[in-house]
Amino acid sequence: MNDWEHQNREYEECSRCREAKNQLQTAVNQQKQTLTQIASEQQRDVQLQRDLASARQTLTEKQAERPALDTELARMDGIWTPMKEMCYSTYDEYKVQLDAWMIVDVPTFYDKSCEKACLETSLVDAGCGVMEGAFQGDIYKVGHSEMNPGLRTVCSPPFASFIRSPVKYGAKPETETELCDRLYGNAGQRPRQSSYISLKTVMYKRERLFRRWRTRFFVLEEGSNVRSALIRYWDKHPSLANATEANTVKSIIVWDATSVKAEPGSLYGWRDGSECLKLSHFYRDFRLCVKPDVPENGNETAAAIRDQWVQRIQANIRFASRATR
Repeated sequence: MNDWEHQNREYEECSRCREAKNQLQTAVNQQKQTLTQIASEQQRDVQLQRDLASARQTLTEKQAERPALDTELARMDGIWTPMKEMCYSTYDEYKVQLDAWMIVDVPTFYDKSCEKACLETSLVDAGCGVMEGAFQGDIYKVGHSEMNPGLRTVCSPPFASFIRSPVKYGAKPETETELCDRLYGNAGQRPRQSSYISLKTVMYKRERLFRRWRTRFFVLEEGSNVRSALIRYWDKHPSLANATEANTVKSIIVWDATSVKAEPGSLYGWRDGSECLKLSHFYRDFRLCVKPDVPENGNETAAAIRDQWVQRIQANIRFASRATR
């Protein structure tokens, strides 16, 4: 018991000693930090004293210059005051003449302007923008009450021509109609489509499984160098209620078709004047027949329309040699 009490006293003494040592070390660190701050502030005080001395010297120099400056100011006021009213009236006259010149003469420089060069030379074949998708009326409008939905483009320039109508100087601004008429006079200032509808008609399509013939409304959406032409079709004319387009999986990608050829309607048992074509793809064959006496066909025969489809499809096949079943 005596040994334990002795050891406990030694432990408590060591703990108190360690705590006192930590407090002392903290005080020493704080002292070093404070001394460093004092040295920094002393150096800053020396610099501020130098700045103050320099500012006082500059003030003394400027105060010595003021009498001469006051004398010069009084002399210039003596010159300006008698001319002040005349000069201000000249400003007004200048503005009137400037506005008149800008309104009357500046528009005559249009033929030599950068604006004309931009609109009629550098942008002659640039277009206003590439529109992705069909325009309104591309798929149907003739003979039907409404146009198909699609992209509607309008001419709405953000600014009028400064040269033709310097509004800032009082000129009458060009109306949007006048401005658009002038811009659309340049063939390059037309919206471009990434694709467009070149053919559309009602045709029979033979089913894959049951080989039944179904009436469908087809359109050929032309492609470009970066996009394949597509054959899209609906279960009935798109303007009719509840018309449904085949989903994108059923749209026919023309680029990788293998071949297309015209075939007589009699080959498939048609006796009504229908004419057919066979479009071979790497995954299946499509047999389509143009119906006679379809209002959309106008006066063209079924054979003539069938031949147009064959020609346009053939022109859009790109990778026939790479497509294999």
